[in-house]
Amino acid sequence: MEGYLKVVAEDNPATLVKISSLLCRKGYEVKSLTFGPDSSEGFSLFNIVLRDNGKEVIKILKQISKLIEVIEVRSVEPEGLVV
Repeated sequence: MEGYLKVVAEDNPATLVKISSLLCRKGYEVKSLTFGPDSSEGFSLFNIVLRDNGKEVIKILKQISKLIEVIEVRSVEPEGLVV
């Protein structure tokens, strides 16, 4: 089973490191992580695909939302990810 997350965060140099470090520290298995500029100036859009046992996505949403740079994080269906 996979979990799909869409994260909008401030476009800072260390934002990618903070998000990936959090996922690594907590032991989540990342299958895919892509990012690029968001349609809004000064923000980046992250698409994250994780291995999920059904309960992990809720925990991850809460943990990522605590990062200062994160503006919005939500769980989406695979079709909701931007490629």
